[in-house]
Amino acid sequence: GILCDLGRGDLLDIEQAASGIAILGGTGSGKTTGPGAVIARSLLREGCGFCVLCAKPDEAKRWVRYCEQA
Repeated sequence: GILCDLGRGDLLDIEQAASGIAILGGTGSGKTTGPGAVIARSLLREGCGFCVLCAKPDEAKRWVRYCEQA
């Protein structure tokens, strides 16, 4: 089944997500708050577990919030 709609007809299913995801873009282009957030929340709602490595000081708080919302 479909995991999430990334917009413009781009649908992501769980098999594709398990195969690997790369989100590329310049600094400040919205990778984390755009497609990254949509995919992360969708995976959490499906009960998927994964390891998140945080590089930014506020990143851990964001992930705790995602988990609480899921």
